[in-house]
Amino acid sequence: MHRWLPGVDIDVGRKHVAVMFADFVGLAGLVESIGTEMAFRQVASVMDRLIALVTAHGGVVQHIMGGASMSVFGLGPKPGDEAAQAVSAGVAVTSPTADPRALPSHVGIECGEVVISRSWEPAGYVVWGDAVTAARRLCDTADPGTVVIGPRAFALAEPLDGNVLAANADYLGRPQGWESAALERRRPADTLTRAEMAVARLVAEGLSNPQIAKRLYISRHTAETHMKHIFAKLGVSSRAQLAARIASRLVRGAA
Repeated sequence: MHRWLPGVDIDVGRKHVAVMFADFVGLAGLVESIGTEMAFRQVASVMDRLIALVTAHGGVVQHIMGGASMSVFGLGPKPGDEAAQAVSAGVAVTSPTADPRALPSHVGIECGEVVISRSWEPAGYVVWGDAVTAARRLCDTADPGTVVIGPRAFALAEPLDGNVLAANADYLGRPQGWESAALERRRPADTLTRAEMAVARLVAEGLSNPQIAKRLYISRHTAETHMKHIFAKLGVSSRAQLAARIASRLVRGAA
């Protein structure tokens, strides 16, 4: 374990974390309208608030560049509710404030396994992984005052607040500029259809796809298609992970 930042112990190596990108809207226009020095004074308090909110929710701000920031949740030695912490922080960051100087912000969040390593000076550490790229893109697509979370973050964080949108599993594979039709307001209870839930429960019982098809009187191809949808919606990559989710009662079928 290394202490690269004051008061922050960070494990080296691979780790499951939540990555949050937050970007303040209108900073360039603010600089042009009131000048760099005045803009800095105004944005400084906004950034101080962001850092305080991230810290209060168990995260660490990894870097700040202009009006954009990247924060990481789950860096400590003990695993925790990094997805829920990141979403709560994102909601707090995008919530309106009484400060007339505050700039609107948009946030993107995704979870996943990343590599934590030392960085080049002066940064203390760096985070590498698909979750970083996904969170950055989700932030870029989010409207002001909105938090957009990826499929893995959605599978782990519940319930969703009113200004949180969940990206469908296909969303991150779309080309840049794709419209936001893949963004939905939804809750984990609505994730799986009845048919998908029936398949998921049989997976938890240890049945194979052919056995599931026979039990439910469906074709093997249909069973395999349901499995692909279930994995994508829940952000799991193995039958064991799916079985664990079902056993923990974090998944329910749609009504």
